Amino acid sequence: MATPSWVDERTGGRRFRASVLIAALATACVGTALAGSPQASADPPPKVGIVCTQGSGGSADQPIFNLTTKTGYISLPDGNTAFMWGYSSGFDDFQHPGPVLCVNEGDTVTVILHNTLPQRTSISFPGQVGVTANGEPVQPELDAGQQTSLTRTAAADDGVITYSFVADNPGTYLYESGTDSEMQVRMGLFGALVVRPNLGPDFGYNRADSQFNPNEEFMVLLSEIDPYLNRAVERGRNFNMNRYHPR
Repeated sequence: MATPSWVDERTGGRRFRASVLIAALATACVGTALAGSPQASADPPPKVGIVCTQGSGGSADQPIFNLTTKTGYISLPDGNTAFMWGYSSGFDDFQHPGPVLCVNEGDTVTVILHNTLPQRTSISFPGQVGVTANGEPVQPELDAGQQTSLTRTAAADDGVITYSFVADNPGTYLYESGTDSEMQVRMGLFGALVVRPNLGPDFGYNRADSQFNPNEEFMVLLSEIDPYLNRAVERGRNFNMNRYHPR
């Protein structure tokens, strides 16, 4: 069973391309104004589409985000529910997918991960360069010579780690767990990062042909769910990922 969310697991999220669907809103007004009557000004249309999470600390060009791993449930199209993991904004309740982090080109971005899960986890930032973890360049973690994580992790049960990078390239990207990603990303540890270009907040990239209506901005991203994996994780049981089959 497929459910719309943020990432196509068949590519592991490494070739992510976000689709921004731009809809033009046309209005036609026909009327007759009485002589001497003041013309009322129209209210701007409300913004629809993605909801950006802004930095909760730092300065305008050095935003700081706090993300906390949480557990919860989502509704599926067939009326069932699925147990999931997710990143919440700050210390808010569970949400799925993770918050849409919106920054500007050239910002120094800091993301503080608070891990409440019973296993180690992390955040990787595909497409970003020069990422640091607790002030040091990110490196894979190894256990007996075997790679266990693409980046530094936060310990289970209230571990904390701080990532930082400069958002040099405008566009839309994933952020996702870099630890046991075959399982953790599929359990819901992923979200989107939007880097606004210097050309303006109503452009997708630093190209004139990427301009869109900022009041109507949408992203379409997909993920997969095998409910047997989610059920096993909820019950604290092992799951053979070789038997993973999205439904």
